[in-house]
This record gives sequence, C-alpha cells and structure tokens, in this order.
Amino acid sequence: NDGAIYFVKRLNYYMHKEFPTVMMIAEDSSDFPNVTAPTEKDGLGFDYKWDLGWMNDTLKYYGTDPIYRYYDHHKLTFSMAYFYSEKFLMPFSHDENVHGKHTVIDRMWGDYDAKFAQAKNLYAYMYAHPGKKLNFMGNELGSFREFDETRQIDWELLQYPKHYSFNLFIKKLNELYLSHACLYEGDYSYDGFKWIDADNNVQSVYSFYRNSKDEYLVCVLNLSNTTYENFELEMPQSGYYKEILNSDDQIYGGNGMVHPRAIRTSKKTGKNLLKMNLAPFAAVWFVAKKNRGKK
Repeated sequence: NDGAIYFVKRLNYYMHKEFPTVMMIAEDSSDFPNVTAPTEKDGLGFDYKWDLGWMNDTLKYYGTDPIYRYYDHHKLTFSMAYFYSEKFLMPFSHDENVHGKHTVIDRMWGDYDAKFAQAKNLYAYMYAHPGKKLNFMGNELGSFREFDETRQIDWELLQYPKHYSFNLFIKKLNELYLSHACLYEGDYSYDGFKWIDADNNVQSVYSFYRNSKDEYLVCVLNLSNTTYENFELEMPQSGYYKEILNSDDQIYGGNGMVHPRAIRTSKKTGKNLLKMNLAPFAAVWFVAKKNRGKK
C-alpha cells in the first residue's frame, strides 16, 4: 500500500520536526523492513518497534514445564539473532493481561511460589536484555486478576508479603537500570551485549553480559527448578565481581541463596572463571569495573 507507506513516512517526519521529544512507536508483527530507519534513508521513521516475537517466545518458554525447557532453549536466544535489524522495544503490554490470556505472573509455570520466582527471573531477563522496555501498569504488583478498564489496579495486593516483596524487586530493577549505563547506553550497538553461554540447554542456565566503557554487568538466569552449587562461568575479565541483584534474596521473597561478598575469578586453562551458587529459578546480576589493559 504505497499511499499508506507515504502517509506514515510523512507523519513521522513532521512529528519529529515539530515535536522533537515525541516518541513514535510501531506495534508491528510483520517483517516489513526499515520500520525504525530514518525517513531520509527511506525508512518509515519510527523511533522504536515492539518486539512481539520476543514477547511471544519468552512468555511461552516461561509457561513451559522445566522438564521440557530443554527442547525450547532457543526461545530465549533467538531474539538476539535479529535484534539489530531494528530499534526494538521489549513489551509486556495490556494485550498480555486481558481476554482470557491471564496476567503475566499467572502465565508462569507452576504453583504460587514458583510463579513469583519465575516472574522475578522474567523481569530480570527483560531489564538486562538490550532494547527499551514497556511494562503495563499492574505488572509490578504481581496481579493475578486480568486488566479491567472499569476499575483501578489492585493496590491492596501490597499488604500481602509475596506481592510486597515482588514490588520491591521491580523497584530495585528500575533503580539499577537507571544507575548502570551499560543497561541502556549500548542497546543498539553490537558491543553492548555478548553471550557468555547461550547453549546450556541441559541445565537451562543462560548467561550474558552488558558492556559500557566503565563496567561489565553479568546476568545469569537459572530457568530450572534445580539448585546449582559451585556453578562456573567464564567472565569477560579477571578480578572481583559484586552481586548487585539476586531474585532469591529474602527481601524479595526468596530463600536467601545470595553472595554477600564480591567473588574473585580463578584462572583455569586460560579462562577467567567465576564460581557461584544458583537457587532454583534465580536471576543473578554481577558487576565488575573494567581493568584497563588487563584480561
């Protein structure tokens, strides 16, 4: 539809010209190219595009019994295969909380406790994944009731310990996101993200790091219901790594398998290995200041 394409291009061009701070965001599930490319380069001129493929794959994976996640391991890695083709935004919108789909937390696999544990893991993954974020109101409360436009969200849930601690976890994610530039500065740069291990489907553990000029932020996601002690991963550099987030922390409703002190890497076969403990469904973030000129 050439007329529609021309209209969208002119709309985005003049919106950005007249209102430079406005964001134009496309909710688009097609593979139409250059949605977020500038109109001067024959793109449609949107600032961001919803990554609906990521959203669907991610929610399907987190709703799968851990026994079968071995077969769906690629669902959490596939997004990075095409991520740099557009300026993607990672969405959990109202569309995923209505019309019998259940809320985001209710779509997690398992019982009440398992749903909360995996929802924390899910949001730690979302915030650490490259791309801007869209999180619908009420998701931060861990609401099991679908969105209803005729009433307000369920603020009373905060009187219950599980919901209160879940809300604290989301607050912490927001604080860390704002205070660590590596989580947003290099979103659309190839240098801003690197897999550490994208292929551990046997243990269902994913690991990657975000990168800025000053620090590394390492994200480790245990998507199994198994505890892993003395779990080793190769780090981008030698030195000390400080845990800044652990979804199993008791303050967030977990069992307290945390790392209160910074952990030092050890050298083995030329690799900088970090040894850690991972609770079932735990998401853990570590940071390390960059060693200038050292590996």
